[in-house]
Amino acid sequence: MVARELHLRSCTLCPDGTRPLPREDVEAYLDEIHRDWKADNKFLKITRTFQFKSYQEGIDFINEIARVANVENHHPNLFLTFHDLKVEIYTTKINGLHENDFIVAAKIDRLYNQNLGLIG
Repeated sequence: MVARELHLRSCTLCPDGTRPLPREDVEAYLDEIHRDWKADNKFLKITRTFQFKSYQEGIDFINEIARVANVENHHPNLFLTFHDLKVEIYTTKINGLHENDFIVAAKIDRLYNQNLGLIG
């Protein structure tokens, strides 16, 4: 069962031997975050692209994400072009998806919607 309100949870350490989430769990977690998050076809990572009016807005958002990533000790890959920021999240240690990835995604969604006052 997927926990509601992922943005209120904190990331946990992945002990040795942790396996990536199975497809069914990934699909359930995807239902708990913004619909623009997509899993790749092997369910190894999730991605979402955010759009901004300016490059500076993208930089400001990256800085907000960095603060969350450092607190959670879970760091997404960030790819910025002039108006778009692609966020890619997966757990390197297990070469796949973990609940932590969805916790960080939910926190990023919340930042985008509330802290910056942008439309998600």
